[in-house]
Amino acid sequence: MEQDSGAKIAIRGKGSVKEGKGRSDAAHSSNQEEDLHCLIMADTEEKVNKAKELIHNIIETVSAAPLWMPLLGMCF
Repeated sequence: MEQDSGAKIAIRGKGSVKEGKGRSDAAHSSNQEEDLHCLIMADTEEKVNKAKELIHNIIETVSAAPLWMPLLGMCF
C-alpha cells in the first residue's frame, strides 16, 4: 500500500503490536493506550487520499467476509 500510494502508513494503538513483541519506550507505551488506528504521512494530500482509499478498501473487504472464511484453508 505504501508503494501504491507513495505515503508512509503505520498501524498504531491497542492491538497494533503482538504481546511480547513491543518496544518499551515511553512513546510506544502511550500509543498503546489509544484506539487502533492508521497513521498516514505523505508530502502531498493526493498521496494521503490514495492511502486512505486503499486502507478503507481493505477494512471493507475484511469486515464483509464471514468469520469462518479463514477456516476454509483448514478443511481436511
